[in-house]
Amino acid sequence: MRKAAGIKSKSECVKVIVRIRPLSHKERANGNQEVGKVDSENATISVHDPNNNKANPKQFTFDRTYGPNCKQTDIYNQIAAPVVEDVLKGFNGTIFAYGQTGGTTFFFCRSTDM
Repeated sequence: MRKAAGIKSKSECVKVIVRIRPLSHKERANGNQEVGKVDSENATISVHDPNNNKANPKQFTFDRTYGPNCKQTDIYNQIAAPVVEDVLKGFNGTIFAYGQTGGTTFFFCRSTDM
């Protein structure tokens, strides 16, 4: 399997990339606060309980992480574009994107007619 651009090679084929989206205007107006802190350098996300400041945050590690200020085009160019390019060359590839506003699945598969 081909590794995604900018991601260190590992033996598994599945890579998990997480983006914390920015709060919406409605969420900000309702007084909601961000509970996740992104460390893109170490590919971690720390989640704290806004109702318990004494509790230690829970930390999660992924293959890559993006904060709320990143742009969708940057994620596409860094993560998805290399997979799409390989699919156009005849390799199999799958991009599964899921979010709070709904899930979307993209399957790029090599046709036997190619």
